[in-house]
Amino acid sequence: MGIAEPSGRKPNRAGVRRREQILASAERLVREHGHTRVSLQMIADEVGISQPAIHHHFASRDELFVELLKYRDEHAVEVVEPDAIAALLSAATNSAKSRHLAALFTHYASSASDEQHPAHRYFLERQRLMVHYFTLSAQARAAHARLPQDFDARRAATLLLTLSDGLLTRWLIDADVDMRAELEHAVHALGLDASGAADAAEASDAQTS
Repeated sequence: MGIAEPSGRKPNRAGVRRREQILASAERLVREHGHTRVSLQMIADEVGISQPAIHHHFASRDELFVELLKYRDEHAVEVVEPDAIAALLSAATNSAKSRHLAALFTHYASSASDEQHPAHRYFLERQRLMVHYFTLSAQARAAHARLPQDFDARRAATLLLTLSDGLLTRWLIDADVDMRAELEHAVHALGLDASGAADAAEASDAQTS
């Protein structure tokens, strides 16, 4: 996946590079200050451009932050593909390093229920894609664990994703919540223990090749 220019505008190398600079600067500022404290002017100052120049690439602050979420996904997709469940557990461990970015995600996830909001299409597509990856991961792990053939991998994937989203919100409210421990318990309860992660990843690759 790549970073495209807004519709109606022909992409060019300089434009793509500038968009990446804006998004990278926005990520640094959000990571440090939190999205509620980051303005377009702060981002413009960080990049060394005017605020109107940002609007050449992003119609609004909301659109910029949604694009930041997409930008982060594009840089993480290769980590998710081999074994999405293992990636989920790893992300739960590392979340403390990016608490403000997690807050950005949950803020726009709640806004996405509005079909007119810039976040709606992103979260709808992301949700479908994550269910796909997690279903493949659950299928591979179920095969490794020799679970019954009627095991519903898609439902297991949906449960894990829903639990993850809920735990993230709880953790943002109470930092003592141990997201990884709760997710590992759920993985164990489903019979999809991480002990077979390496074999599961190989099986997943074989299914998708």
